[in-house]
Amino acid sequence: MCITVATVPSALAQTGSNFCETTPTDDFSNSSGLSLRILAMGASIVWGHSSFDGNGFRLGVQNLLQQNGTNVTMIGTQYSGDMTENHHEAYEGNKITELNNHTYHSGGYELDGGPNVVLVHVGTNDCWWVSKENGTGAAKRMGYLLDSIHAKVPNALVLQSEVIRSTADAQDVCLRGINAGLPAIVEQQQAKGQIVRLVSMYDAVPVDQMSGDATHPTDEGYQSMARQWYQGAVDAVNELCTSDKVGERQQAAESSSSAAAASSSSVASVAAASSERVAEAEASSSAALQQAQETSTPASVSASATGSAVVGGSTQSASPTTAASGASNVAAGSWFAGVLACMVVLAV
Repeated sequence: MCITVATVPSALAQTGSNFCETTPTDDFSNSSGLSLRILAMGASIVWGHSSFDGNGFRLGVQNLLQQNGTNVTMIGTQYSGDMTENHHEAYEGNKITELNNHTYHSGGYELDGGPNVVLVHVGTNDCWWVSKENGTGAAKRMGYLLDSIHAKVPNALVLQSEVIRSTADAQDVCLRGINAGLPAIVEQQQAKGQIVRLVSMYDAVPVDQMSGDATHPTDEGYQSMARQWYQGAVDAVNELCTSDKVGERQQAAESSSSAAAASSSSVASVAAASSERVAEAEASSSAALQQAQETSTPASVSASATGSAVVGGSTQSASPTTAASGASNVAAGSWFAGVLACMVVLAV
């Protein structure tokens, strides 16, 4: 008996989780259909230092998204400001590596099922406090931070911001050095399967919207940041989740399913055809044996009781194994035909 197990590839090869397919859309009263759990990560700028209400850009981001019909929950283990949902993952004075260590162990990634959007703005302190920092090393450390985020929340949309300017010349040169390295870092992370987009923030906050400490925005500057975060989020969601993109994924899934069904049908057809070939081979072998027996036993041949046969007036002894040998050859022929049939099925 030939038993063949056909393995059919899965309908969709998963190359990475899709933000749109893992983002809750159960609140259909929202025009956008999205429910976002936002984790804002960084240092004092994300914390909201020097802003009138202590919220920095975070309240502005939440308001803009909610005005667009999106349900927003701000999550994190830290909090500042007078907004109702004032949680975040920002630590004043942190450099990139310190933020990576804090956030990896704080539990912020695990809150409320984990964030599905992560806002990252960090690097200013690297340019102030890391000796001889020119931006290149900081950009590389940003890649390590993004690796940690990807490991913790692989389905999240990560919005990596450029660092905003400084009105102190030496620090600003360093900050621009970080920003110059970010496109390559983001591209590298995308190649790893991370859903990350770069938000252009440096030019969003002009010099006249920087406070007197040369580092933090004014209230107006924070609102400029909020608008830029919002636009970055809208652009990313439109890119990832528009109806056209959803349609493309559905079409790809249907196409893959059809291909899988066709493959299964083809395997079944070949198996059926192979069974027919086995039956034909067995029938052919039986017919050949019968014909051979009839040819070697003409009317003038008579079999004696002792196993002798008279052929053309002569008496010849017939081997007692002749019939068994013939039957064995037929069986071997049938088995070989069956093996060939199995090979055909396995090769498909």
